[in-house]
Amino acid sequence: MMSDVKRKFATILATDCVGFSKHMLEDEDATFESLNACRQIIDSFIEKHNGRIFHTAGDSVIAEFESPIETVNCAINFQDSIYERNLNILEGAKSRKMLWRVGIHCDDVIFEKDNVYGNGVNIAARLEAQCAPGQILVSRVINEQVSSRIEAISRAAGTKKLKNISNEFEVFTISTGHTLCWVKCAGYRIPRGNGYKRNFMEQTV
Repeated sequence: MMSDVKRKFATILATDCVGFSKHMLEDEDATFESLNACRQIIDSFIEKHNGRIFHTAGDSVIAEFESPIETVNCAINFQDSIYERNLNILEGAKSRKMLWRVGIHCDDVIFEKDNVYGNGVNIAARLEAQCAPGQILVSRVINEQVSSRIEAISRAAGTKKLKNISNEFEVFTISTGHTLCWVKCAGYRIPRGNGYKRNFMEQTV
């Protein structure tokens, strides 16, 4: 029924576990255990920051928030917590180190019962796909709202064409003190410089 459909301005967070299929191929039990541990962290921070999960495929989550600041702080907090979890996993332990990408955008979107639709959702998902492991990638409109209001560093990352999105987007990384430790901690290599390469955002340091 149309009475169940409404439009509302919302901030969308999309996050996904990096290399999940490879993890599962190597060790299903350890990967499942580690995924659940990460999801507990992510889900708890989404709830704490007044967000609501409206789509999940296990290794990916999409949530909606009313506040861009709450959304970005949620992402910072769960990325930092997952970093700490990875840091505490000993070499040879059953648990696996996992990294997550995060994309954030805000827009006027369609709410239909428990689901959310619209370009805002698609753009957040495309930003997540372009993000480097362990990082947070946001649109310009999000950066304008949060850059002076959060305890994190915002860096311009260029203007990119997102898949199946007509407009080019100016994008920014949100970095905390842990960001530069991700590569060593979890064994991922992030190329250094400006722009993008093989879907991993290159970081200027």
